[in-house]
Amino acid sequence: MIRTTVIFLAFSTISALPAAAAPQVLAVLSTGNGAAMKCENGECTASLSSYCLQQNRSEPDMGAPYHAANPTSFTLVLEMSDGSQKSVIAPDMMTYRAERGYKSVEAVVAENFLRQQGAVSARVMVGPKASLIPDPDEDDLNPLTEAEIALAIGPSRIMGSLIVDTTEDAKAARALAVMLRGIPDWQGWPTTSRGDLWGMIDNVAQLENVVGDDYSLIESEFKTCADSYESSEYYGIGYCLRKRHDDELLKLNKQYWNFQAGS
Repeated sequence: MIRTTVIFLAFSTISALPAAAAPQVLAVLSTGNGAAMKCENGECTASLSSYCLQQNRSEPDMGAPYHAANPTSFTLVLEMSDGSQKSVIAPDMMTYRAERGYKSVEAVVAENFLRQQGAVSARVMVGPKASLIPDPDEDDLNPLTEAEIALAIGPSRIMGSLIVDTTEDAKAARALAVMLRGIPDWQGWPTTSRGDLWGMIDNVAQLENVVGDDYSLIESEFKTCADSYESSEYYGIGYCLRKRHDDELLKLNKQYWNFQAGS
């Protein structure tokens, strides 16, 4: 019994150690008219929906740095002070970091860059088949190989665009991501009124020019979470929205891996 306990404790200790290996390459869902960025503390960020392209790799830790596989997949649309727009290919000034495992990433640009350009706000346009590669780390004992990267951003990403990106679940995830971009991080979720939260979300929806069925989907998802919160099923409306978003990405990734296993 003692020997078994010792072995179990040793295994638990090893399992608790950080995995010294590169995390997964991620696919990023396209953003329609662009993901609105919010600026605070010197940086502007936009949360983007993502999913895993490498089942055999571990999901990234929060804040893990990434870079664009294809520079043309990410465009920064600047809203200028005179009302005009300016588009620039994003990777030169933008960084990316994992937000919630493989389900969400943040695009980040220095607020000072926007001011230097004369911009008052910005949106991130994500094109089809966009993907992100984890930044190399010299401490990785199992770094990504060129062959792994080529497979992930090539055939694997193309497969994802066909069986994941165009589904109704992906559409729902995009709608929920719009809503999450409208809610301050962990501020006022339990206490802010239903009307105030909807005002924040609607403002972002207007900035992103969400209309038609997509806007109706946002209204429906908000009602579901607001009703659930008011019946005490969730700690806050925002928590419900985030869980529903991440559940959609989990479901999409399972569909993706099941398809791969059967192909």
